[in-house]
Amino acid sequence: VPGDSDVTAERCAALLAELLAAWPDGRIKLYLTWRLLQLRRARAETFASGGYRPLRLDAPDPDAVVAFARDDVVVAVPRLVRARLEPGGLSVNAEGRVFTGMPRRTLRNVLDGREVVADADGAIALATAFATLPVAVLTAADASGEATSAGNV
Repeated sequence: VPGDSDVTAERCAALLAELLAAWPDGRIKLYLTWRLLQLRRARAETFASGGYRPLRLDAPDPDAVVAFARDDVVVAVPRLVRARLEPGGLSVNAEGRVFTGMPRRTLRNVLDGREVVADADGAIALATAFATLPVAVLTAADASGEATSAGNV
């Protein structure tokens, strides 16, 4: 079960693969809701009083993605997804970069546990952000690699 301290990235990937393969049954929505509620509980102050900051995109179609930050929680979601879905799944074909405002910072996606590092400009490739799911919720990871938000996935 994701959230247990012994969960590995491989087990998380296997669970997500299973949920994505059966996405019409709705279990993936429950998983996403559960992870986001964990994040909200762990980061109550951010969600109670953190302001929204729109994030800049460098993309061929900047209206294709909505991206914002609340303190150091970064959220990116594609718009008009049906036209951007890869055949046979929920992977999104997204070009461009989102600017997090956190240069050279390691971020962990609380939905899939993957770590990404923002470049010197604070940017992350949208293809990287959406590599597993067509949504990304990123939080700062501390020096040990543990997420500073909702725990391990």
